[in-house]
Formats: sequence, structure tokens, C-alpha cells
Amino acid sequence: MNKPKNKYKLTVIMSVYNGADYLSLAIESILAQTFRDFEFIIVNNGSSDSTLSILKIYAAKDNRIKIINSKQTLSYVEGRILGIKECKTDWFALMDADDISLELRFEKQMNIINSELGSQIAAIGTWGEYINAQGKVLGRMRSGPETIEKFTKLYESNEATLLIDPSAIINLELFWKCKGYNKEMVPAADLDFYYRLAETGKKILAIPEILIKYRVHNKSTSVAETMLQRKKAHFVNFNMRLRRNNLKEINYADFCLNIWSKPRYRLPRIIKDISMHFYKRAGLYYGEEKYLLFIFYILLVFFINPKYLINKLYFQKLKKI
Repeated sequence: MNKPKNKYKLTVIMSVYNGADYLSLAIESILAQTFRDFEFIIVNNGSSDSTLSILKIYAAKDNRIKIINSKQTLSYVEGRILGIKECKTDWFALMDADDISLELRFEKQMNIINSELGSQIAAIGTWGEYINAQGKVLGRMRSGPETIEKFTKLYESNEATLLIDPSAIINLELFWKCKGYNKEMVPAADLDFYYRLAETGKKILAIPEILIKYRVHNKSTSVAETMLQRKKAHFVNFNMRLRRNNLKEINYADFCLNIWSKPRYRLPRIIKDISMHFYKRAGLYYGEEKYLLFIFYILLVFFINPKYLINKLYFQKLKKI
């Protein structure tokens, strides 16, 4: 692949569908970055609300913004791919239309990319915070290995090297080398992608600082599609192990018919998945100050999977970042 040529050092990719509620906050958090040498590509995935009008207002104010307007309704993965195809820089940053990047995010990530360590990495993310629809902090997110040693340990044990996806800056050449996102894996396409990105031989790291605020609400994929996301994640994990053992991968239909259908395989995973779903619900209700519903869902998690609840509460409230 020829080296991209562009006047900017970074490209920011945002995919949005009917995101008017939080879009301005997301865009403004990118425009407020202390690192300013970037192009900002925003893909409007056939929105029917005021998303396009908002985008035009910001594009008129800042010439770094480039709008790609799709007349079709696309998934967030398809929208991202449209934007990434227009990328002319060596690295691109992801951003979601309902999240907030802290102003030092790009500066700290690009400092690492431009250091000696940069040649060893395929992607670098950050840690973050969960926030609700009103911006209230619900908890902390510590996703991604902080050191090469931790990455190597996770990789060798076939554990996820998953980043907080909208916090990531990714090497463009390696993105295409591992074939990018597979839209068939939605809503677990990010997990599948980071597994394959790690298989390029480069490292995936996270800066252990809160540099992004990740919004969860009733319309967000992580809440609305938790159970489908988890089922697809199990499919992704199954294929990852086949691939790394030089065995042929299977398709989703075969996985459902021959693997997921077996109670011995499915039931222990469903118990954890339901616990995760109820815990997310509890977090949302806590943020909305609906404390009776919060207690109800926390108790459900406790009765279904007390170990899971104890681990989550320890990492959220007791373990220091």
C-alpha cells in the first residue's frame, strides 16, 4: 500500500444516524482538542432527524470537517467504512456521535504514536467513564492493556485485547491488512476486529487515563442489543480460537445450529450475559435516580451471578485507577 499523503497528521471518523440529541457535544469535544492537526470526516447514515442540519452548521464554521451524506440507512460499521475509505493519513481516530472526548485525548495518543513505541503498535485507546443521557458519571471503564507485557499475556491466552472503541486511534495500513470491520459481526464487530488486528503482529494498547466519556442510554447499542451483542461475541470468540489453531472458521448459522444449540455450551454463557444486561440496566436507573428499579436489578444480578456483581463493584468503586 502506498503511503497516504495529506496535509493533516490524523483523520477523525464519526458515523452518525439520528444523533441530534448529543451530536453537538460530540463534535465540539473534537474541535476543542489541543492536538488540532486533523481532518474530521463525519458520515451521516441516512438520518431522518436534524442531524444533517447540525453537521452543515459545524462544517461552515470549521473547514476541517468533511460530511459524507448517505441516502441509505447504514449501520455504524458501514458508515465508518465509508469514512475510512476517504482517509488519507497514516492513522485515524474513532469517535461516536453520543460520546465526549476530553481535550487532551488526541495529544496524548499522538505523543505515543510519534514516540519509539509507535512503530510497535496497531492501535491505541484510552480508559474512560460511563455517563448517562444527562452526562452524569455512572462508572469507570478500564478496557485495553496498558503495557506490551499485558498485551502479550492477553494475546497468548486468547483473551480480548478490546479497546473502548470510540477512544481508539488505528493504523490505516493495518486496518486494511486485517480486512477491517466485518459487518456480519455487528453488534460485536469491534471485538472481531481487534482480535484480527492483534494477529498482524503489532500491539494494541490503552493509555490508563480517563480521556473519553462513553454515553449509555436506552437507545445505545450496548444497552438495547446486549443479548444479541453477547451471542455474536461468543461466535467471534469461537472463530478466533479456530483461526489461531489453523482451523477453518464457521459461519453464524452453523454456530447457532451446532454450537449455541448445545445447553452445556450455552447456559453458563447466558447466565453471565443476563447478569451483564441487568447490571447495565441497574446503572442506567441509578443515573436516572430511579433507585427502586436500581435496587431491583442489582438484586437480580446478585441472585443470578453474585461473583460477577462483586467483581464489577470492586472495579467500579474500590480499585484505584
